[in-house]
Amino acid sequence: MQDLDQMLARLTAEPDHAGLQGIEAAVLARLGEPPRATLGFGIGAVIVLSSLGLGVVSAGSPAITIEAEGQVAPLGLGTALAPSALLAGTR
Repeated sequence: MQDLDQMLARLTAEPDHAGLQGIEAAVLARLGEPPRATLGFGIGAVIVLSSLGLGVVSAGSPAITIEAEGQVAPLGLGTALAPSALLAGTR
């Protein structure tokens, strides 16, 4: 295993890659340009309509009603065995 300092010194001594010569100027020129729109109106409309359609389908029909069967007890079916019910029954 070579020493890290030796490897970094050798990397520093090498000439720069030819592709890196104009990269800074290209990046700065691109930053100076006005932003470009990447998506057109058509694809945006398709995305909005498909999102709305998916929401309507996943929500289901609002006309469907579900009725509860029987009486709902807040503590479940075993309310006769609740400590308060048992204590009240012994008096």
